[in-house]
Amino acid sequence: METFNSRRVTGLANHTDLSCLIVGTLTRDDLFLRQGYKAFREAMPRWKCDLEFRSRIPSIKPITNAPPVEVVKGVPDYKSIVSEAIERRYNLMTVLAPRAETNGLYDFKEEWDRAVVNGIAVVLAHNSSALSAGEKSAYKDTPPRLFSAIVVGGGEGKNECTHGPGLEFFDFLPAHGNRPADTSQNAGAIAVAIKLAQILEVNTNYNIWDARQHLRQARVITSRVGQRIQAMAARLRIRSRSPSWNWHHLWRSRL
Repeated sequence: METFNSRRVTGLANHTDLSCLIVGTLTRDDLFLRQGYKAFREAMPRWKCDLEFRSRIPSIKPITNAPPVEVVKGVPDYKSIVSEAIERRYNLMTVLAPRAETNGLYDFKEEWDRAVVNGIAVVLAHNSSALSAGEKSAYKDTPPRLFSAIVVGGGEGKNECTHGPGLEFFDFLPAHGNRPADTSQNAGAIAVAIKLAQILEVNTNYNIWDARQHLRQARVITSRVGQRIQAMAARLRIRSRSPSWNWHHLWRSRL
């Protein structure tokens, strides 16, 4: 963890009107933005959830029909998105990895740092690649360490995609209704955002660093002790408010 990440944070949430911003791209082959938005809204109905997408990404041709959500806005760059998020005082921002940015979202570290300093919890998908974690090229050296944003991979029971020193969690979206289980890294980011939102909603005295530490301490280290999850959850008084999103779906990343 970088040393500048102190627990003194400005712009903390008042826990009365909690809000989340989901950021992604709209492309012909990637409409997970709509699915991720729907999953968050179903799990956290009391949260206000807005959606924005980058409208100017090289090599991507955006589609013209936006998903049917309450707020859809195209913004040219992450700097503008973060500035607007700070102005609107969002509590949580989840950024999905677009396929055009194969190097990951760490290239925009300055913007994520700026959001966190202003009291916004930032959750990033580790990478857009669907490579198996066993592939040599699945190792990513960015982020080079844990930093201000929470970086999430994808997988059920074990990390299944890219890995590296900056990966903090992995997770997945379980099957729900007509939607099959999704172990992609973008799905993992949405799943962790949901759990972080649950922590912030229940613990009204928490700031974003408290919530992040709570998320770490609430998880087991490896799947070999999975049978102890329910006892741990009871001891820590952690319960999901929706039966579709149970806490045992999140595992601490240990590669």
